[in-house]
Amino acid sequence: MIGGILGLVGVAITLLYSFLNNLSNRKFHAKLESDNKNFQKNLAMQEHERRIWMKKFEILVQLIGSRYDIGTTEFKIAFNSIPAVFFDSPNVIRSHKNFYSYKSNSSVDEGIANEKLINVFVEIYKDLEIEENVDEAHLEKIFNVRGR
Repeated sequence: MIGGILGLVGVAITLLYSFLNNLSNRKFHAKLESDNKNFQKNLAMQEHERRIWMKKFEILVQLIGSRYDIGTTEFKIAFNSIPAVFFDSPNVIRSHKNFYSYKSNSSVDEGIANEKLINVFVEIYKDLEIEENVDEAHLEKIFNVRGR
């Protein structure tokens, strides 16, 4: 009889241990699944941010590359894309509006217009966090490919 009772106690202990171990495994798997979902979400967010940064960088390259003649289609497309691409960059949007408003006036001082355009470039460089080596005086200089 004592052997039977000890056997039942042993089975009960085994069942309790198995239940607790199973519960622990479920918690572990739930945490692992949650961590994996968070990792995937963060990875997707980083990829999204990288794509936005690359689009902004492409706009900057197009603007800088065609700044010698702001009347070109290439420059106009890039400049008109700024509000859409830099929607989350208030300083870039502000400098863009300042340049656009000034350039839309009937009497425009090209020196001031140039300063306002350079400010757009500088704000874009800052937004992209690549402004360390930006020299505003250098941005004023252009390599005249049209032989003007």
